[in-house]
Amino acid sequence: SFLWLPDFLGRGGWGSFFIPVPWAGWLAAYVASLSLLAVPGKPRRAGTFLVTGVALAAWAFPQPFRGPLPTAVTVLDVGQASCQLVTSGSRTVLVDAGNGNARGASSGRTVIEPFLAHVGIRELSAVVLTHWDSDHAGSAADLVRDLRVGMLAYPSTDPPVEGAPLRLATLARRRGTAILPLHRGQSLAAGDIRMEVLNPADPATLSEENDRSLVLDLAWGGPRTLFSGDLQRRGESELAREGLLRPVHLLVVPHHGSRSSSSESWVLAVEPKLAVFSVGRGNRFGQPHPKVTERYRSAGARILRTDRDGALLILAGPKPLAFKMRDGDWSRRFRPPGQSRRP
Repeated sequence: SFLWLPDFLGRGGWGSFFIPVPWAGWLAAYVASLSLLAVPGKPRRAGTFLVTGVALAAWAFPQPFRGPLPTAVTVLDVGQASCQLVTSGSRTVLVDAGNGNARGASSGRTVIEPFLAHVGIRELSAVVLTHWDSDHAGSAADLVRDLRVGMLAYPSTDPPVEGAPLRLATLARRRGTAILPLHRGQSLAAGDIRMEVLNPADPATLSEENDRSLVLDLAWGGPRTLFSGDLQRRGESELAREGLLRPVHLLVVPHHGSRSSSSESWVLAVEPKLAVFSVGRGNRFGQPHPKVTERYRSAGARILRTDRDGALLILAGPKPLAFKMRDGDWSRRFRPPGQSRRP
């Protein structure tokens, strides 16, 4: 109970404070201004003025010459939860928002926001919640509270009418974030990012909330990608019957690789080249299930797991490239190919 004060303070917009990575020019100017402070007279007065100006400029414009964001999908390591960031140019769409703070700080405050600050992202075009489970929507309130978020999307079959979803929707409206219910046949667009909604049907045809997860087909300048929430076998079968499934390059595997999902017919229909499992280390559910990983591997997919590989970056291009945080910090690659620095 002695943690009630920091927990209360953390719920406000002041609850997180991240210093953005400054441009090297600001650092050089700051060092120069400090050296002027050591010289009496006019140089010291000039140094005082310069050090203040540089500090303010570095905070307001941390990367003044930074280019547009890369066309990429980033799978963040948020433990036994889910969070993916889609970027292109100046647009950013977050699909799912990791865990809440039921057992300590949320993954929004410990993983998502620090990463966004590190790569220079100060606002999100949209936050799309595949469904309301706490391991997919838990940090959404923190993100809406701490960042500028253009819109908040969710399955139209499950409107936010009570509990945490209602509190989140109320907060979003108060913060000026548009609320967008989505269902099959609709699309979400933010600049070059366009997602076709394959699931759920509206009105709902399936009783399980997991089977009413948003399934999003990302077709753009990057690798074709499918986000599948916690879809289970009945939901997979319905999409197959409707003829909505086709091969993709990148699949965020449904339901963290649970054996209740990823039927053989689903795997053969989506035929992913990269199958990404967003799972926590040593999770109590035993996910991903060995039979599920083997099913994807037998279909020719390369298996990537956040519990073993860490956060993942998939860069678009003629031949999309995948980088694993386990192999080293790839955040320097978080820029268009023409601006990338060689390792």
